[in-house]
Amino acid sequence: MTKKKPNFESTVKEVDELVQRLESGDAGLEDSLETYEKGIAAIKAAQQQLVEAEQRVQLLIDKASTEESSEDDAV
Repeated sequence: MTKKKPNFESTVKEVDELVQRLESGDAGLEDSLETYEKGIAAIKAAQQQLVEAEQRVQLLIDKASTEESSEDDAV
């Protein structure tokens, strides 16, 4: 069974929770480092999700532009 990829909102929420944990100052050095590493990984995942969303939007814009151009040619 494949693991479902988290959505952008849940990834941002995870980053927020990790930041709060780090800012609390309650964790020791090793736990703080692990939390920081998880945060960096989550930020990279969120950035990748944004890139993928931007690509999808661009494809939709290109498709709409192509369809509009085809309709203009038919008239």
